[in-house]
Amino acid sequence: MKAHIAAPPVRVLTYGLDDPTQEGLANVLDKLKIPQRKVDPRELGEMVGFLAGFPGYSAKGDQELQSVADSSGVLCISGLSGAKLDRLLQALRQEGVSIPLKAVVTPTNQRWTFLQLIQELQREHEAVTQGHQAHPAKDIR
Repeated sequence: MKAHIAAPPVRVLTYGLDDPTQEGLANVLDKLKIPQRKVDPRELGEMVGFLAGFPGYSAKGDQELQSVADSSGVLCISGLSGAKLDRLLQALRQEGVSIPLKAVVTPTNQRWTFLQLIQELQREHEAVTQGHQAHPAKDIR
């Protein structure tokens, strides 16, 4: 008897996108037939697994409004194969859609709240940004 493992749900979670970015993203997602779920600020305390539609997760409900310091947009991707993920990222670049905080749902982060995911992405983004400023690329001729 073979064990059947359910495929992760195909879905893109977004948070805090401005209107032009949201419009460009929506165009790309429509072309690639990828569903989107916009995360409301009241849902920041929900688990990533619940928001992404994984079985076994349920809403915590009755969440207090939480805030995220200076989130310029978050894109969290679930259930895409490597090839389809590459197509999505390439299409976003071609469309001129820039979303600085990106993640893929993993077995670890699906147990985090969406707020925890955003905070971790912000820490990583800051570390990478500061690292590039501390070690600027050398002009090689």
